[in-house]
Amino acid sequence: MNIEKLYQLFCRFPVISTDTRKAVKDSIFFAIRGDKFDGNKYVADALANGATYTVADDRSVAGDPRILIVDNTLSTLQQLAAYHRSKIKTSIIAITGSNGKTTTKDLISKVLSCKYTVCSTQGNLNNHIGVPLTILRIKPYDQFGVVELGANHPGEIDGLCRIAQPGYGLITNIGRAHLEGFGSIDGVIKAKGELYRYLQESGGKVFVNCGDRVLMDMLISFTGEIIRYGNGEGTIFSGDVDKADPFLSINVRPGKHQGQKTGKYVSDKTGKHPGEKSGKDPGEKSDEYPYKGLNIRTKMPGDFNLENILAALAAGSYFGINTEKMAEAIRDYAPDNFRSQVMKTKHNTLFIDAYNANPTSMNATIRNFQKNTGENKMLIIGEMAELGEISEAEHRALLSVLGELNDCKIFLVGNSFNNFSVPDNFRRFSNVQVMTEWLAIHPVTNANILLKGSRIVGLEKLIPYL
Repeated sequence: MNIEKLYQLFCRFPVISTDTRKAVKDSIFFAIRGDKFDGNKYVADALANGATYTVADDRSVAGDPRILIVDNTLSTLQQLAAYHRSKIKTSIIAITGSNGKTTTKDLISKVLSCKYTVCSTQGNLNNHIGVPLTILRIKPYDQFGVVELGANHPGEIDGLCRIAQPGYGLITNIGRAHLEGFGSIDGVIKAKGELYRYLQESGGKVFVNCGDRVLMDMLISFTGEIIRYGNGEGTIFSGDVDKADPFLSINVRPGKHQGQKTGKYVSDKTGKHPGEKSGKDPGEKSDEYPYKGLNIRTKMPGDFNLENILAALAAGSYFGINTEKMAEAIRDYAPDNFRSQVMKTKHNTLFIDAYNANPTSMNATIRNFQKNTGENKMLIIGEMAELGEISEAEHRALLSVLGELNDCKIFLVGNSFNNFSVPDNFRRFSNVQVMTEWLAIHPVTNANILLKGSRIVGLEKLIPYL
């Protein structure tokens, strides 16, 4: 079946499913193959559970007219998403980076939703499967799509851009993440820079933290429009940390910039104004320059979130959203999914940042926790994944940082810490299960506890014991 005919079916049944354990009624089920599963084995289950059609690439499951056989299910999903993208007028903002991309994606989505209809990446479905699924969730009436792009190998960002076709892009930062796949920090720069290169080729626009020298150097040869935020010349928004006790409070200062000074929303597909939820002209200005500065008290711990907030304010301001409305949206935003969460249990206060970890984010989180948290501190540190040949050196460096925290109890989880000698106040566990057994016998109370580690460690499993 060709993409045009498949797209006609998708327009009739615009829900895509890839997991029969979730609701699939009236959907088109794509039988994706993975390292540990083969979706073709669940085609019959999908139809039994209410899927209207299934797309499979194993000819042995053919026979039912509702089973559509293609050469490769994954590539067909990607082609369908790209075809859908070419048919809709939605403006796409693509976000990538080593740290903070999911939080930035969420904040930009919240801010833009003050005025526009927005569809954004759910959770962190940011890979070769998640991005197509996100694009296929975008409805023709959505004015913005905020799409997170993740990668751990060169070429992946470029491929995802070919599917999402963004007109705007933002790289949060460059850090020591996924070095097993990228090889070096220069490899990270080159891979993340694929977003800038795509926007250069397609005539897109870039939001950038002008206080980040690495990002600015990556844009030296960029000839398109650059919308700057952060502390520097010609920024649309700047700001600084007021306090973090532990929640972040910031002072922000909007100002003149060289971007879309009219504040009008223009579709990057048509150049026209498609309207907004309120029915007002989206070009209507609600503020005039210079805006007055204001303080925003957030529900996010971590002074490193300042840059993520400024990115959201820059995007909202560029598209003409009232400053106070943006501030209200940011005040209301509460992190979830084990990212920058503060959770008070019956016995302790938990600072949970356990969805991902790399040397850059690990150091920033530890510094912030040590600086902005109360007494009786405890750190539960999980090992860092996907570091390749530098894993031993980076874990040794991490232990050196932790060794300077004399007033904290340190717990290490994961075999990456086994080859090092540690101080007597450190306690090591090979995995989370071993630590839960220890906590059941040695309960912890009245403590401020940081949980930070790579997702594969599963530190969130400790929460019921804390």
